[in-house]
Amino acid sequence: MERRQLGGLVSAAGKQILTWPEISRKSRAKEAAKSLARGEKPVPADRYSWPNALLGEGLLAVWEREGDSEAFRAVETYLRRWKRAGFPIRYVDNLMNGQLALRIAGASAQNEDSKTAGAVRTALEPDQALLCSEAASTCASWIRSAPKTGQGILAYRRRHPDWIFADALGMVCPFACRYGAQHQEEGLLSLGVRQLTEFWEKGMDKATGLPYHGYDEKSGTKYGIIGWGRACGWMLKGFSESLPWIGERDKRSRISDGDLLTEAFRQLTDAVLDWQRPDGGFSWQLQALDGPRDNSADGMIGTALAVGLSEGLYEEKQAGRVQEALKALALSLRRKAAQAAVDGCLGECRGFSEYPQIYGAYPWGTGTVLRFLAETDGEI
Repeated sequence: MERRQLGGLVSAAGKQILTWPEISRKSRAKEAAKSLARGEKPVPADRYSWPNALLGEGLLAVWEREGDSEAFRAVETYLRRWKRAGFPIRYVDNLMNGQLALRIAGASAQNEDSKTAGAVRTALEPDQALLCSEAASTCASWIRSAPKTGQGILAYRRRHPDWIFADALGMVCPFACRYGAQHQEEGLLSLGVRQLTEFWEKGMDKATGLPYHGYDEKSGTKYGIIGWGRACGWMLKGFSESLPWIGERDKRSRISDGDLLTEAFRQLTDAVLDWQRPDGGFSWQLQALDGPRDNSADGMIGTALAVGLSEGLYEEKQAGRVQEALKALALSLRRKAAQAAVDGCLGECRGFSEYPQIYGAYPWGTGTVLRFLAETDGEI
């Protein structure tokens, strides 16, 4: 993958991971006034949340494949800033930073065995290794002490302790399963498995095989729209990045969670691909084929399918279908790689059934498309 093929995406992501969110004084004053009107303290901007982490994932994918020092330095600087701030974790969103740390440590440890041209082959410096270890252990400690639902999983926000969002599958499960497997901590690994299993059993639409945005664990009521593009992306991300580590646990025991969840992942993949647009992309709501395309859904879904393919999570007949889908999607997204950011991304969701139809260049588009292009180069 040549840098010119990605245009300014690496540089844009490297800058944005350290500056998002960019909030004007006027906007900050407006939000503070709203908080005070509700009798609440103004909440400071979270500069270590999921948009930043998705940018980090894209940058690390380029580093892992090419050994791009610029991409690596941006993520290292980001994690060091997080450390200086005290590794703050306000929500499950921040746990994605722990996954960044695990990926850096894992990629460095495996470099000597890498056969990919240009991949980084040097071990981490002691202070870099310590940074990754501290970041990951902080996230693991937070999960252990965080309030759990009746089913022993993590709600998305404490103010709604029974609401389970699809977003959390991609934010919590990859880290919990990887950390649990690598540190032989069954509690964290089991939580990741339950988070996936519970949503698969309670958060899906039976008619389409697509997820609702979420559900209420106590009442069983399902919320949000069916087939929101990024909800599908979050769910596929949770499955594809967790299953390899669940499989490692299954090999050491008689537990067969991996087989059950692999089949669930395949079924979800089929359901998602049924709604792929003729141009290779995905609409903001998958079934809305005549509606706007959402490039952040493209990047998230495409990355998850690429990871699943590389991990051998598909049967032979299914792999061919996924490969054709990835070819179409990669071709379409490469046309946008000449930009300094990826436009055409749906704005931030505000809650169940609150999807403002505002499209632009956002970090969740830039980061996920960057990762997709890096993950698929030479693979399809």
